Amino acid sequence: MIAVYYLAGIVGCDPGPLTLRELVAMVDGFCSNAWDHTSTIIATIINSNPYIKTKVSPFDFHPYKQQQKQELPKADISILRTVFCKDKNKGKRK
Repeated sequence: MIAVYYLAGIVGCDPGPLTLRELVAMVDGFCSNAWDHTSTIIATIINSNPYIKTKVSPFDFHPYKQQQKQELPKADISILRTVFCKDKNKGKRK
């Protein structure tokens, strides 16, 4: 029960009509929004330094966006044919 009031205090709303899942989602959105501002300020300060040659992006400092930044590994489409087609001739054009 204390967690509900803690999360509602972070967001600044009445926890009465909300579920715990809704409060957690609201806190995640609130914290992500706060990091949008913070990471932009950090990147601006670093990029304004004339002695640093490497430019940075706000995404380099944003903990919520770094998790989403990961890319899927690239693979050749023929691997799918060998995995999903039992007959090796199936799926090939004649």
